[in-house]
Amino acid sequence: GYIPLSGQIAEVLLAAGFSVAVGIGASQFKLDVALEGQRNGKSFKVALLCDEGDKDDGAYRRAQRATLLAQRGWKVIHVDSLEWHQQRRSVLDRIKRAIVGH
Repeated sequence: GYIPLSGQIAEVLLAAGFSVAVGIGASQFKLDVALEGQRNGKSFKVALLCDEGDKDDGAYRRAQRATLLAQRGWKVIHVDSLEWHQQRRSVLDRIKRAIVGH
């Protein structure tokens, strides 16, 4: 069956030992995938905003969400489905760098 991009990413991150949450938030402002925790004594909050390619989220709206999240201390990473399918390792490396960089 079909697994949404956020679910695919969450499965890979869970298998790699990360604690993740999918679809957290309120109303239409939900995080596709969220990672929070401690790494090397530092806390981190990473939000993954996924472009499934099937919904009209709009570039302006995505930018607004990213700005609001950054103001609240989240590191924001945008992932689109084509990038995930063609360059999965690169996407995972970006996520790991965001965690370590906090």
